[in-house]
Amino acid sequence: MPMKVEIRGDRSLDFPALDHSDEITHARIVGCRFARWDAISQLEHLTSLEVYDWLASSFDALRPLGELEQLRIHHMPHVTSLNALTSLRSLRRLILETLPGWDGSKVTQVDSLEPLRTLALEEINMFGVRPASNDVDDLLAIPTLKRARLSKFAAREIKRINAVIPNEWVVWQEPSWVIVEEVATSTGSRSQRVVVWSRPAEANEIP
Repeated sequence: MPMKVEIRGDRSLDFPALDHSDEITHARIVGCRFARWDAISQLEHLTSLEVYDWLASSFDALRPLGELEQLRIHHMPHVTSLNALTSLRSLRRLILETLPGWDGSKVTQVDSLEPLRTLALEEINMFGVRPASNDVDDLLAIPTLKRARLSKFAAREIKRINAVIPNEWVVWQEPSWVIVEEVATSTGSRSQRVVVWSRPAEANEIP
C-alpha cells in the first residue's frame, strides 16, 4: 500500500531508518537538521520528495532514488553542484528555492545547470537558485520542458526562456491522504520529532 511520511523538527544529524520503507512513495521533511541523508536510499519506491532545509553539502544521497518523479528543495545553502540529479531518471518536476534573505544576497549559486540537460524534465521552478553563468541556455536545451518560472536571473534571461516556455508554476501532484498514525517524541527542550503516516483517502472510504 502506498504511504506518505512527514517528519518535522527532528534535531538529529542523520536521516532515520523508517519502518515500511518499501511502501513509502511520498515524503515531506520540514525544519529538520539532517546533514547525513544516507538512509533515504532505503526509500527505493519514493516518487515525491519535499525538503525544507537541505543542510548537506551535496545531493549525492538522492542518487539511488530512480523512481523519483518530483522534487522540491527549499533552502540548500551548502550545495554548489547539481551533478547528483542526473541519476534521477524519472524526474519530471523540480523546484529549487533559497530561503529569502538567508545570507543577504538572497541567492544560492550553483556551478551549472548542465546536469539538468540529461533529464526529461517537464516543469521547473527556480527561486533564488541560479548558475554561475546566470543564463538559461541549459534549460532551453531540455526539449521536454513545458513550464519554467525563475527568479534572480538577469531579466533578459527570464525574457528569453519565457518567450518559448510558459512562465507558470510547477503543478505538484499527490493523491489525497488520511492519517493512519502520528508519533511525536522529544529528546530535550530543543529536540522534537513528529512523524505522520498517511495513505490514499480512497483506501479508507466508508460505505
